[in-house]
Amino acid sequence: MSTTHVDSHKDKMSLEALIRMKDTINSDKKLRWGVDHNKEFPPVGQLINAEIVQRDEHYYLEADYKPYDYREEVPWDNTLLMESFKEGYPFIEIDLEIPTETIVAVDPNSFISDKHYNLFLQETQALNYPFIGTEHLRKANASTPEIIFTVGQSAIIYHIIKPLAKKIGKKIADKAEKVLVEKGEDFYQFISRTIISAFSHGASSNRPPFVVFQINGIPNIELIAKTSDHDLIIKALKDNKLKAMIEEIDFYRSKFEIEKIQFILTTKGKWKFNYLLTPNGAVVGKKDSFKKRDRRLDIVLNMNDGKVYNSVGLSNSKKRT
Repeated sequence: MSTTHVDSHKDKMSLEALIRMKDTINSDKKLRWGVDHNKEFPPVGQLINAEIVQRDEHYYLEADYKPYDYREEVPWDNTLLMESFKEGYPFIEIDLEIPTETIVAVDPNSFISDKHYNLFLQETQALNYPFIGTEHLRKANASTPEIIFTVGQSAIIYHIIKPLAKKIGKKIADKAEKVLVEKGEDFYQFISRTIISAFSHGASSNRPPFVVFQINGIPNIELIAKTSDHDLIIKALKDNKLKAMIEEIDFYRSKFEIEKIQFILTTKGKWKFNYLLTPNGAVVGKKDSFKKRDRRLDIVLNMNDGKVYNSVGLSNSKKRT
């Protein structure tokens, strides 16, 4: 999975970092086994039994892959599949705590150069919007350009408080709405300008960039926009577009116990359900998503003589405020 060698990005993992990764894999919550660091693909399984071995004066982190044991169609919807384990564990990626400030994560290796990465940091800091910046190191040879927003309390409060304020009374509602609308518009402006900056300084790729919004809680909600069209993204985050998505989440919660649910933005600006994760590690999703994942996994295996070059949803984050 990882070693203390200098990698192709000129980075080097420390033994202490490998030990932390080992302990994470061997915990009660498991890392996903994914394909190509592609967030829209359902997981292939989980990683277990990690250990560190020493060879040729270097340390190697090794782990076993645990693929899903069962695949079945969902009886009440012929567009859905479910994959599950005989004995499954929750995924470690689930986070219930909503951060106070919005967190912005990027992979520095997906920028044209260190200079362009530093320019991106300077431009986002100059926006004077409170956020926490992190590095999301995916360690892939051909990662899709990606920026991840973990939405903070100050950004989502408008959508939560506005309907509650209206129930209390019109005067309170009007006053709350004025303040909260201003906060909301500040957030939208920050998103737009951050997206523009990230992809203007990003390395060219034949894949569309990913803009990801993570909303922690029960369940975790993940929104993926495969576009650099910031106007399309902002419109999709308005109340009328989110209402239909929330109703769909309520429907799936009536059918499954959900820890995480993911939606993908269509070219028409609507959020389309992709897959969900349950507390025992099962995944339920659209058949098309499983088909794309399986086809890509076959390509990766054939390219590497049957060796599994995977992605595991693990990052070595460095925070910047």
